[in-house]
Amino acid sequence: MATTVMQVRVDEELKERVAAICDGLGIDLPTAIRMFMKRTVLQNGIPFSMTLPKQDYNDNCTPETTHSTGTAK
Repeated sequence: MATTVMQVRVDEELKERVAAICDGLGIDLPTAIRMFMKRTVLQNGIPFSMTLPKQDYNDNCTPETTHSTGTAK
């Protein structure tokens, strides 16, 4: 199987935190990334739930906005 090199820019602190978690699990960061990629293929999508925060909608099916209730001067 041919391999390829990927480069990804990520925040250094994030990388260190993820690497520490992987180390605790007994795997290195490249292995974790390969696991993510293989699971993505197996599930034919992102292997975890991805949702946006729930919004309340008005009768026109547009998001409700919250207005401050301060008094006008």
